[in-house]
Amino acid sequence: MHEQTYNALADWLTEVESTTSPAGFHGQIAGMWCRHTQLPDDLALDEVNRNTPAWAALLDYAAQVRGDLEDPACSFQPVLPPDNAPLTERVAALADWSAGLMFGVGSAGELDKEKASDEVKELLRDLMEICKISVEEDEDGEAEEAYTEIVEYLKVAAQTLYVELHPQAG
Repeated sequence: MHEQTYNALADWLTEVESTTSPAGFHGQIAGMWCRHTQLPDDLALDEVNRNTPAWAALLDYAAQVRGDLEDPACSFQPVLPPDNAPLTERVAALADWSAGLMFGVGSAGELDKEKASDEVKELLRDLMEICKISVEEDEDGEAEEAYTEIVEYLKVAAQTLYVELHPQAG
């Protein structure tokens, strides 16, 4: 399912002529839902071809992301390359997803730092650091284990930001 979603997003983004990656798009949409009750008509994608079936699919998918964030069973997962992709590719996508989430959260304007909880501030600092990660080779498997832990952290981070920042959540 996860791999199918990643591949479908890649196809749809290519069809609408977007340079945004599937991971970056998913992070961006999740971040926008954290601060908005409705997404902008253009999904914050510049200069895309909206006259395609893929555009309609992206709009539908964006609505689904909100449902995933709101799901009490915690079905939300960052959309990243499949586990059989090279670790360097998956880590780059992880950084891209985090940057997309930060962009989406920022799309509603600057956060009121006086009102933001310490947890939100810490999550945003962590996301800034994750945006910078990279990996060379994983000879002993530690990088693979760290990757898995970061993916889980991002899942919880996105849901926490949604609960804390969404105008009608929490």
